[in-house]
Amino acid sequence: MLKNQDEENFKKYISTKLRNLRKIDCQIKQEELAELANISVDTVSNIEREKATPNLYTFVKLCNALKVNPNYILKDYLNRD
Repeated sequence: MLKNQDEENFKKYISTKLRNLRKIDCQIKQEELAELANISVDTVSNIEREKATPNLYTFVKLCNALKVNPNYILKDYLNRD
């Protein structure tokens, strides 16, 4: 059960972080992010709504599109407690 909770916490963290980077830091719409990352708008939406967790390839594409190093997001997650 703990594993599932850890996965849900990670999914929530990633979705919130990516959404905030997109909306607050970059001030772009989901459609713009999808185009920059060369992924579908549905994928961006599902990640931001915690319906999906991005695979590593998609995560890196999103980070590149948002002009942030993936380590920045992962480091914050690991140091959150």
